[in-house]
Amino acid sequence: MKRRKCAWTGMGMVILALAMLLSVPCAALPSPAIVRGYVLESDATTQAPSGTPFSINDTSSGTFVSGVTGRGPSNPGKYAAIVSGYDGDTIIVRGWNQTHQGTLTTTLASSMYNVNVALNESLPNTPPLITSTPDNSTEEDSAFGYAVVVDDYLDTIRYLLMDGPGGMVLNNETGLLSWAPDNDDVGAHEVSLLVNDSFGALAWQNFTLNVTPTNDAPGFSSTPNTSATQDTEYSYQALATDPDNLNGAGYDDDILTYSLASAPAGMGINATTGIVAWVPDNDDVGGNAVIVRASDGEAEALQSFSISVANVNDPPAFSSAPVGVGYAGALYSYSALADDPDDEPLDYALATAPSGMAINATSGLITWFAYPEDAGNHSVTVQVSDGEYTDLQAFTLGVEVSDDAPSFTSAAVAEGTEGELYSYTAEATDPNGDSLTFSLFSGPDGMSVGTAGSVMWMPAEGEEGEHAVVLSVSDGTYSAFQSYIISVANQNSPPAITSTPPSSALEDSTLSYAVTASDADGDGIGFLLAVAPADMTLNNSTGLLAWTPDNDDVGNHTVMVIVNDSVLVTNQSFNLSVNGTNDAPVFLSTPATTATESAYYSYQVVATDPDNSNTASSDDDTLSYSLSSAPAGMAIAGGLAEWVPTAVQVGSQHAIIGVSDGETTTYQQFTITVSALERNGGGSVKEEVVEEFFGNVALKAAIDFINRNLPTPIAITDEEIAITEVTLTVTDDITDASLEVERLAKKPSAIREIPGDGRIFQYLSIGKAGMRDEQITLATITFRVAREWIEKYGKSAEDVVLHRYHGSEWQELTTRAVADDGKIVTFEAESSGFSYFAITFREERGSRPTIDPGAEIIAKSMFVPFHMKGAFLMRDNVTQVPYGTPFTIRNINTSFVVTGRTGGGPESGSFSVLVEGRRGNHLLVLLEGWSVMIILEGDSSYRFVTSLQPKIELFSPEGRQGALSMIIGLAVALLVFSVLIFHHISIRSLRRELKQRNGKTSTLDEIRSIRKRLKRMG
Repeated sequence: MKRRKCAWTGMGMVILALAMLLSVPCAALPSPAIVRGYVLESDATTQAPSGTPFSINDTSSGTFVSGVTGRGPSNPGKYAAIVSGYDGDTIIVRGWNQTHQGTLTTTLASSMYNVNVALNESLPNTPPLITSTPDNSTEEDSAFGYAVVVDDYLDTIRYLLMDGPGGMVLNNETGLLSWAPDNDDVGAHEVSLLVNDSFGALAWQNFTLNVTPTNDAPGFSSTPNTSATQDTEYSYQALATDPDNLNGAGYDDDILTYSLASAPAGMGINATTGIVAWVPDNDDVGGNAVIVRASDGEAEALQSFSISVANVNDPPAFSSAPVGVGYAGALYSYSALADDPDDEPLDYALATAPSGMAINATSGLITWFAYPEDAGNHSVTVQVSDGEYTDLQAFTLGVEVSDDAPSFTSAAVAEGTEGELYSYTAEATDPNGDSLTFSLFSGPDGMSVGTAGSVMWMPAEGEEGEHAVVLSVSDGTYSAFQSYIISVANQNSPPAITSTPPSSALEDSTLSYAVTASDADGDGIGFLLAVAPADMTLNNSTGLLAWTPDNDDVGNHTVMVIVNDSVLVTNQSFNLSVNGTNDAPVFLSTPATTATESAYYSYQVVATDPDNSNTASSDDDTLSYSLSSAPAGMAIAGGLAEWVPTAVQVGSQHAIIGVSDGETTTYQQFTITVSALERNGGGSVKEEVVEEFFGNVALKAAIDFINRNLPTPIAITDEEIAITEVTLTVTDDITDASLEVERLAKKPSAIREIPGDGRIFQYLSIGKAGMRDEQITLATITFRVAREWIEKYGKSAEDVVLHRYHGSEWQELTTRAVADDGKIVTFEAESSGFSYFAITFREERGSRPTIDPGAEIIAKSMFVPFHMKGAFLMRDNVTQVPYGTPFTIRNINTSFVVTGRTGGGPESGSFSVLVEGRRGNHLLVLLEGWSVMIILEGDSSYRFVTSLQPKIELFSPEGRQGALSMIIGLAVALLVFSVLIFHHISIRSLRRELKQRNGKTSTLDEIRSIRKRLKRMG
């Protein structure tokens, strides 16, 4: 609430301070005012006369303290102030009115005293003001709340709801207006609120509240019929209404459809009319749960009820066959049995019977002792009743006369169990001592009776319950009968597997076998794979067995499937033979992709056949190699491709090598870049300088999902790897893929060419899984380079470039710097795929060093002079061979020698020699620990011991690749040198040989011929 400012005169800051401490608005000060109460004088006891008009002014530095009493209708307002002063202060008390007239002075004589001033005066009332604003809309079925806020200084406020919709409530004390509108309240409603204070001042607030509709679920209006009678049609008209259809401001006009969410068998409902129809039978007697559903297409209502079906009595019926023969002098018995669908208690009676015959009214057992005079036929009618209905069984009983009929003396065994053998030995006597024979007159299937009275029976699964048995004993002339009931108890039986398993499978083809089983007790069945080859699966619920064997699975396998009913188990074991299919051979070697005009080129192809690695396979294939496409003059034998390129073949030459196992052929396609022979002028000498790292570092980044055409970043989080992120754009949605980024300690051995200007920050490789090359539209590679490395070579960030090795050559990628924090420069480069990469500087363009004039070049199969640069470790792995030392390297397993001599300089460039050799058609194999002799001219011989990756680097004034680092591949625990042999031959001899051929370019066969002759020369 805003307060207006007051202009104070005369008393100045003291009166202003008093007003502030009292917290009384200026408009509330009475004018004129008379002080009621007292003022203590200097003795702290004497009071100033009551009713003296005054105001207060502390002429020195007294302190005002205010206190406020409660305010209401009976207490219009009382404010108290205490004026404190020190010894010697003068306190002037003046009349408190607008003109501040009249004075009364009191002096504080000692220490500290207080002057208490009490003001008893009604202050002018300020009417209340409603400062809050209500919402003008709410939603059906949502709680609406509005807290009315009123500004009225210190007054007690009462809140009243003068007008509003039904159900709206306003708390008279707190001012909280609340309401929960329903479907009937959809639309606009006028609301009027009134507030008043304790002095009768009023404030009104009127507003319109609009209730917006929501869809309401339908509701049932009908009461279901909850009783029915067996075998009588039941009907119930389900009716429901949709509140939205009844609302004048309706949300929608819904059409209701009816259905049964739960109902007994045979019950149906009309989806449009809601009529439920049903004819209950005897099995439905009792309570039947029903759930009727009414839906408006968006919301639904359920009506649950139970229908009590009254029983209609069904008549009983006889199920036993009567015994039609009796014997004079013997007890006749027959157990009459009847079934009642309603399980009503039955009463048995004899409607017609010979004299003396009796029947047990509860069990139905008929007994009669026939006398000789009863011989002949007698009509018997047995009656069974459930109290309402009766069934009759009529039969003729023939009585035969016997002076000495046998009779049973044993009591029958009346209990049995499913799956367990039932046995009972019947015993009888014959008055004449005749031999007796027992037989089964009637009984359950499978029961047998031995002639000596041994009764045997194996109750099968499902035969629980009561079974009537009639045994017969005969002396050859007369017979006696024993009738009784066997009660069979249930016993759990194990499940039975009914399906036949497969006996064979085919490599790389999916095998499916649906294991089926049954349980006589109706128990639930579960499946388990107990014994199986790797990767075979079995669905525990459905029993579906699945497996796709591969080449390693060819052969025989044992499989065991277990089926259980949670108590008992049954297993099925079978042998599965996997038949192999032919697998295509696989290339293991990487082709050499560079060659030089007129220089000998070779590539030893290495391939394997997966079928040969499977000991269970009978398909041991012999591989053969062929050239499907090759440059002119190239030949292949025993997997060794050989070729001497001609001048016209300088550039890119394409080759396709095929390897076949006799049935399937695999092809390796590659491009060989042929360099021209430099006959005059100079050439570039490139020196490779790689930042030193120890070992390779790899990181595999999993990719859950990539949206097609949406650039997706994959973070590389290893700080030792320069690449920090690869952003992929692909043509198809990709899931479950991965990238593997590896920092390499050095340039891959299969690559001869040095990228950029030869100064390498990092060699890297990027591999992929779960995606194909053609799916990659763009790969943006983000990498970091230390500014210290850039400035070490006097370069700038603009000189840094990322190279990709693709198509047998290094390709410069578009590279740009995107960030620089002073220590690390971040770059981005764009690539269309993945392979090997190198971070280096752009190659400088300009003049090229001159070849040493002392170097004579006769043929590309010969070396020019070369020099050693850098360090080569001797046998102790510490001592280095001095720079520029002339030397010869000899492979002690062959007679071939590579020589070199001094001359030139370290800036001449570099090349490497691949050392390999053959004996017959076999690669020369050097075991780990074998040695290569290093002979230094004018010095002792040093032995170089082979290890996992020995390397000898030489440098040539030509800067041409083609010589001396040993590349070792691990194969069957052997270290195999790929060897390219360069013969040490006489330059004059070779020149003379070429002159004899009239200066023509040497072919491969010619070079081989020269070699043979030179070899004979030693």
